[in-house]
Amino acid sequence: MRKKLRFLVRLAPLSIAFVVSACAQQPQLTSSPEEPIAALCSDRLTGEYDRIDITIAAEGRDIPFSLFAPSAPGEYKLITFSHGAFAAPGRYEAMLGPLAASGYVVAAPMHVDSEEIDLPERPSPQVQWVTRNADMRIALSMPKSLRDALGAKGVSVRTNQATAMGHSFGALMAQFAGGAQAIGPAGARADLRKLNVASVIAWSPPGPIPERLDEATWEAMAVPSLTLTGTADVLPGFIDDWQAHKASYEYAPIDGRALWVGEEIDHYFGGIFGRVKDAPGDANETLFARALATSLYFIEAHNGSAQPCTLGPNLSGETFEDIP
Repeated sequence: MRKKLRFLVRLAPLSIAFVVSACAQQPQLTSSPEEPIAALCSDRLTGEYDRIDITIAAEGRDIPFSLFAPSAPGEYKLITFSHGAFAAPGRYEAMLGPLAASGYVVAAPMHVDSEEIDLPERPSPQVQWVTRNADMRIALSMPKSLRDALGAKGVSVRTNQATAMGHSFGALMAQFAGGAQAIGPAGARADLRKLNVASVIAWSPPGPIPERLDEATWEAMAVPSLTLTGTADVLPGFIDDWQAHKASYEYAPIDGRALWVGEEIDHYFGGIFGRVKDAPGDANETLFARALATSLYFIEAHNGSAQPCTLGPNLSGETFEDIP
């Protein structure tokens, strides 16, 4: 050991001289640029957006649409939205406007069961079923009349890797676009999947309905899906237990499914959207903002976004189960 130490001491001056010489001859190393930090989803939802209300002719009838788009010109991906029973797209502006501001075109048709459509009588359940699915098919294809309305503001839309979203009855329409299959009148299962749909966001979707919706309905889901509900999400006489809303999560294929639950959140988040005049309770702005941020997070995780936004720490009052 002593010999080795003496050897090192003897060479030390030469070693130091070599290191100094090497440093003088080689360029100084610089640190590599840091990876850009992904934006928080909540921050992305605070920009500006425009709303365009337009009626188009399709399927032999007039269909009112509300289009929400970023105020800045550009090309954006598509989200389609189906409103709840008897509601209308404008009643969901608190939801759809911020999503548009985050960098999406949101196309929301007004269905024939809306209270805002003046008809001599309410359409039958079968007519509602058929026309709602047709409306979503039209929205996902973005016909020229809708594109032209956006183009007047310098906005264009990409229909590949689209997101189908809906609330309540409309959530089921979004799920159909993502592969869910209902039982038809003759017992056959209807395949209404749209191939350009990359993900589904279902706010308070219905649970099983005898002879209409069962486990196999959601087992057929072909794309990642997020289900959102709350522990006060009941509709007396129709959904008496809030956990019925979880069926589309529990029965969907495991890959890509997710569930968000808000404590004491009801069917309308206390009146923030939907059939506002019937909404019970107090609006929960904090958990609504969180549910909206979670929706954006899920969309960007599955639609090929170059740098998806992030959620940050969990909030009190929420449960989020995400299975990538």
